[in-house]
Amino acid sequence: MIDPNTQLYPELEPYATHQLAVGDGHVLYVEESGNPNGLPALVLHGGPGSGCKPTHRQRFDPTKWRIVCFDQRGCGRSTPPAEGPLHANTTPHLVADCERIREHLGIAAWACVYGSSWGSALAVIYAERHTPQVRSLCISACFFPDEDFTWEWATQPNGLALFVPAAFHELRKLSPTATGLTMIQELTAQGPESIRTMIACHALAADLSPDETGIQTYFASPAGQANALIEASFYSRRCDLQPGEQLANAHKLAHLPIFIQQGLQDMVCPPAGAYRLAEALRAAGGQPELSMIPACGHRGTPAMEAARVAALETLAHRLLSS
Repeated sequence: MIDPNTQLYPELEPYATHQLAVGDGHVLYVEESGNPNGLPALVLHGGPGSGCKPTHRQRFDPTKWRIVCFDQRGCGRSTPPAEGPLHANTTPHLVADCERIREHLGIAAWACVYGSSWGSALAVIYAERHTPQVRSLCISACFFPDEDFTWEWATQPNGLALFVPAAFHELRKLSPTATGLTMIQELTAQGPESIRTMIACHALAADLSPDETGIQTYFASPAGQANALIEASFYSRRCDLQPGEQLANAHKLAHLPIFIQQGLQDMVCPPAGAYRLAEALRAAGGQPELSMIPACGHRGTPAMEAARVAALETLAHRLLSS
């Protein structure tokens, strides 16, 4: 049933879609796939602003899971699309949207909240703020927008710049001296062209073999422009989080089954972040299962997909047996 090349389940179409009004003029695209009577899983996409993808459904055994995906505010098939100053689009809004979706679908608690990259951060924050509504977490490519080291790594000459020197040189033309969150804020304030240059630089580092032409084409498209605008807006505000919030509140999740998959060559979200989260959970008495995937960058590989699928299968077995 698993494709040996992709390590994913076969493609499947949603059995239901919804247009859910969540206030402030926003209407979310929500889809359900798999087994309507299965374990309810909430899937949180990355970005912020990239939208949910068909492959997100394919990580779950469709006979066991009720797979709920949605396009977060301003992106994908949700309306209105992001443009100009973002309206009512913050992390607290997204956390509240997760609750509205759960209530709309009549789900008492999510059997699993799954997220990768930005989705991992949103999953952790949502679980920390609504712990009774979450039974487990499965996260990968762990992102910590609340930590200074994330922004220092992304903007210092001796950080990410060592791996994408040409792209970083273009950023330095736009922001010659700033580093850390100050550089992100400076580039964001300059407007769309600087924003696209900044986000494209990070995208180049996401793949071990990046397609530079494809990246430039994507960020020239309406979807890519909205993606870049949302990312920059969130990043410039530290994604509306308090410094160190995720790790400081990790003790709230220590009782949950938590599976973490992390690429050892992830240059966007370095492995140290996933390791720190696992250590914070262990210090609070938790037993997270951390898998470090060799020869794997931020976007993942078949080995990463295999680890994700295996983690979700283990979770399904435990939850159905309990």
